Amino acid sequence: MANWMFYGRKEQLAELERMLGRNRWFFDKVTGRRRIGKTTLIQRALQGIKSKQPIFYVQVPDSEPTGVLSAVNDASETFNFSRACWSGTSLPLT
Repeated sequence: MANWMFYGRKEQLAELERMLGRNRWFFDKVTGRRRIGKTTLIQRALQGIKSKQPIFYVQVPDSEPTGVLSAVNDASETFNFSRACWSGTSLPLT
């Protein structure tokens, strides 16, 4: 497999690092064509902040609100996350 270089994403990387550094719960939507470097961008941002805070990353194939909630619910059940983890959010995760 080719070793591709990561370049041209300084603004996006800085924005993700800024959001991650706030130590607050948030959703962020990262979109783009296939094989453009979306996952690498997220991985670099996580490496850049060097936080001990747990990160819950879910790839969501459907961007409709019900699809997002379904993917998060499925992942939380798969990894046995307590519903208490979501307390204080305004999202109805039922």
